[in-house]
Amino acid sequence: MEWERQRASLLRDVARLGYMDLAIVDKQGQARYVGDDSVSNLALRDYITKALRGERAVSDVIISRVINKPVVMYAVPIMDGQTVLGALI
Repeated sequence: MEWERQRASLLRDVARLGYMDLAIVDKQGQARYVGDDSVSNLALRDYITKALRGERAVSDVIISRVINKPVVMYAVPIMDGQTVLGALI
């Protein structure tokens, strides 16, 4: 869970994959976005709680607080063996 290393690795994938952004979520639900290094508390979002339990998750269509348009969020756990370290959204 080394942010600068993760960010450098993921930054080129945002454009390549056509995503709005990618973020790393810590175990407290704080999402740190690759594109602008901003932070958002997503701890109460269902897709985040599932990912932090070790499950893959897809949100319902939600309105993004950033762009005020509908988005779908994908979340996967970041694992070290059987231990959840965080999530990628």
